[in-house]
Amino acid sequence: MSAIAISIDAARDAAHRRHTDEREAYTARYESTSAAVYDELRAAGQELLSETLWSALDGDGMRTASQLHLLDAVLAAARDLTAVEYKTDVERSIAVARVINAYRIAEASAVVRIADGRMLRGAR
Repeated sequence: MSAIAISIDAARDAAHRRHTDEREAYTARYESTSAAVYDELRAAGQELLSETLWSALDGDGMRTASQLHLLDAVLAAARDLTAVEYKTDVERSIAVARVINAYRIAEASAVVRIADGRMLRGAR
């Protein structure tokens, strides 16, 4: 190989490593930010939790669509849990699992939106 080809390969490899390192650093920061948001939500009191979830899931109408239907799903699952007399413990366990699943989906969506916002503010 000529010296020019070696130089080009070295520059390309360095650019690829730099890009990979930047991606990995961003991923690590995003994971850390997401974990911090999860911790904040788990430690939040009732009022702060509902306010945080509501504001995170309520879209701004332009960039982000509303995802308040996720909270509707939590409420509907909770209503269904209390509205029915279950014949077996398995049926009740399934209903409880639906409430938990609906909440986790809403929580995860809120965490993504909050973490995205924090990452954008941190990049400025």
